[in-house]
Formats: sequence, structure tokens, C-alpha cells
Amino acid sequence: MRGYVISLDKFTKSRGAEREALRRARHTVYVLDSQWAAHKFWAKSTQWVLWWPQVLEHARLIEGGIHRIPWRHTSGKKLLSL
Repeated sequence: MRGYVISLDKFTKSRGAEREALRRARHTVYVLDSQWAAHKFWAKSTQWVLWWPQVLEHARLIEGGIHRIPWRHTSGKKLLSL
């Protein structure tokens, strides 16, 4: 079963144990850039709606891994693998 995680956490604790556990579980993880934390709910919601079609398409094509979602959305911007 494929699992998805969306988080502001970079999963860097425990010397990489968290990331390794997520990889072994074959979850697809989307990490929001730290800039997301600096904004209020409605600003985050607006950005998330802009990113959502790309995230859905990416999730359809990719299985597993950890990917970064930048704050700023432009038409050519892509999700980056961590």
C-alpha cells in the first residue's frame, strides 16, 4: 500500500533513522520548505491550492522518496527530490 506524508518537518532527527524508516515503508513524502512556516493559514492555503495539481501528478508518476515543495509557485517550478 502506498502512503503519503506532507510535512514541514525535514526528518533529520535520529541520524537519518526517520528518513530511512519512511523509505523502507515506501512512503512518498512531501516536505514543505521552511518558508511555509512563516506564513499564516490563508496564505499557506492559497499556495497549497496552486501546488496541488503538480503534487497530484507527481504522486501519480513517482513511488516513494522524499520531495521538497518550495514556497513560491511558478509554472516552470518543479518539486525537488531530497
